[in-house]
Amino acid sequence: MFSRIFSFFWNTDAASIGRPLFYQTLPKDHRPVFVIGDLHGCVSVLRRIEAAISRDLAGKEAHVVLLGDVIDRGPDSAEMLDHLLRRPPQGQTRHVLLGNHEMMFARFLDNPNFAPEWLQNGGMETLSSYGIDIRSFAAWSWNKKNLNLQAHIPPEHRAFLAKLPAILLWGNVVFAHAGIDFSKPISAQTEDKLLWSKKRTSPDTVPDQKLLVHGHFPVSAPDINQNVINLDVGTYVTN
Repeated sequence: MFSRIFSFFWNTDAASIGRPLFYQTLPKDHRPVFVIGDLHGCVSVLRRIEAAISRDLAGKEAHVVLLGDVIDRGPDSAEMLDHLLRRPPQGQTRHVLLGNHEMMFARFLDNPNFAPEWLQNGGMETLSSYGIDIRSFAAWSWNKKNLNLQAHIPPEHRAFLAKLPAILLWGNVVFAHAGIDFSKPISAQTEDKLLWSKKRTSPDTVPDQKLLVHGHFPVSAPDINQNVINLDVGTYVTN
């Protein structure tokens, strides 16, 4: 269970930064932060983790950060978004980051002819979780695809995807789905690096006293270095 979550305290002193729309800042308080890696449509795993966090907190409060890629591949993407739209367990303040799979899904909803790679990389499972006939979907006209998406996918899910930040800051800690380029300011970060990076952020590039926590790169167990932590443990495969 706890191979999928990581809890820590960290120095929350940091200089103020501008406010581009794609990042958010955790409040500066003494609550611990629990971090959950890529869940990929496995809502039962999230429920078990949340229950474990509640037991660990024993009535106290904490932040819970999900590192993106909460959908696709696994069986319950629609239910996952329903769950994330509900109030979290008592004492838990939930923060969900944007992953490349959420970005692909959002773009697909805008244009259902977008990114056939997404359909082959977990998107079919997501459409199926909404009750869409995936055996016929590819042959439908654009208009029929769009009408089916509107009929099956709640507007609340679309709005949720549109509001997800790509970066979450907590003092000296940076949470991002795939990584970040520490040589650039927050306002100059690119979607390619934050969501799609094919190369892990090297610990050598992380400034002193900074910590990067990310997912995106599957590993068999949490990969914890001094200043870079990878928490994508392939949940949809091991669940």
